[in-house]
Amino acid sequence: TVLFTSPSTVRNMISMVGIDSIKEKSIIAIGPITAEELDKNNIKCSICDEYSINGIIDKLLDLN
Repeated sequence: TVLFTSPSTVRNMISMVGIDSIKEKSIIAIGPITAEELDKNNIKCSICDEYSINGIIDKLLDLN
């Protein structure tokens, strides 16, 4: 599972490891703005219900 916390982390990770490496993973976006950047790159993701540490933990627990 890879967690993205901002659009810039999405762009930086794509430039570092390539889009195909990211698409192979389970992806979580902290919120809708980050999810929008992932969507622009055709990367599917789950979005945290609450845009906080607790929201991240809850989403991780839901996925596992």
